[in-house]
Amino acid sequence: MLGIKTSPWGRIQDIKSFGIGIDFVGTASHGGFKLDSKRNAQVPEPFRNKNGWYEEDCEAAFVIMSFPELFSDEQVKSAHRSAKNWYPERYERHFGVVIPLEESCEKRSIAFDEQNHGNFVVRSAWGDWHDNVPKGMVGVYAKCQKTGEEKYFLVGGEEYKGRNAHGFVIDLERHQEVDPIDGCKAAKYDGIIESFRKGGQS
Repeated sequence: MLGIKTSPWGRIQDIKSFGIGIDFVGTASHGGFKLDSKRNAQVPEPFRNKNGWYEEDCEAAFVIMSFPELFSDEQVKSAHRSAKNWYPERYERHFGVVIPLEESCEKRSIAFDEQNHGNFVVRSAWGDWHDNVPKGMVGVYAKCQKTGEEKYFLVGGEEYKGRNAHGFVIDLERHQEVDPIDGCKAAKYDGIIESFRKGGQS
């Protein structure tokens, strides 16, 4: 068992052992696996974290795939799905396979960014609660990655609801460009602006 009291996520509240050198720790806010140096050296290089810590949401998959005999068949299957989804480059490098786009959110996100490198893609949005956004519309801030240009537009509320999970692409012929929306910086720092880039889509 671990002889430490803290983790990357705070003070350790509980520990569950999965075998010699493999422990799962829980804290008030998060958790994950801690491997001792011997066990960590057994994790394949593409999946190995040098410090031996693996957070519970995604990186736990690396531990489960490395020691499948310690986990259920369903947990192992889930770990492979998670690794393909969020760490496709590492998975492909280790297993020598090519993951289809439909099996990896990260690969779809990369493909979306590549396809829209020269387009204006929305980064932040305001609903019609904002004084400068007409009823039924959404005010958006968009950026073109290729040129670095930043602009503001109005998009129909219903159209915006049907946006792609990886981003909303502005149609310069249809979407009305507007002046910068007042309160942009204040709203950003107050956490009011909705961001639907990776990890924040609603």
